[in-house]
Amino acid sequence: MKSYLFVVFIFLFGHNYSHAQSSKDTSSPVARATDLTTSMTCELGLDEPQQDVVQAINLEAYQEIDRVAKTYASNPKRVDEEQGQIEKDRNIKLKNNLSPRQWATYEKLSNGQSSLLNLTKACRKPDQDAYGF
Repeated sequence: MKSYLFVVFIFLFGHNYSHAQSSKDTSSPVARATDLTTSMTCELGLDEPQQDVVQAINLEAYQEIDRVAKTYASNPKRVDEEQGQIEKDRNIKLKNNLSPRQWATYEKLSNGQSSLLNLTKACRKPDQDAYGF
C-alpha cells in the first residue's frame, strides 16, 4: 500500500510527500477503497449516501490504478502519466459529491496541512497518511 500512497500523493494531489516506501501493496482494491472511505468518512463527516458514492469513486480509482500498473509495468513513466490522470478524474468526481466545506477540508488534508492532519490523526490507521491513496 505504501508504494501506491507515494504514487497517488504525487499525482493525485500534485504535491510531494515524503514517504519511506518499500513494500508493494498486496491488498485488494476493495480493501484499499474501504480503508480510504472509512478515513474520509471520519475526517470529512460523510453521511451514508455520500459514503456509498465515495466508496464507489475510490474503488473505481483503485481498480484502474491496478489495471494501469499491470498493463504498463515495463514503462514506469507511462504508469505515472496514466495514474496521474486517474487521480485528476477522481478528484473531479469527489468535488462534485462533497459539500463546499467537505471539499475545502479534503483539499487541506490532501495538501498536508499539518494542524488539520494532527486533528484528524485518529481517523487513520497508524501507517496511513491523509487520503493515503
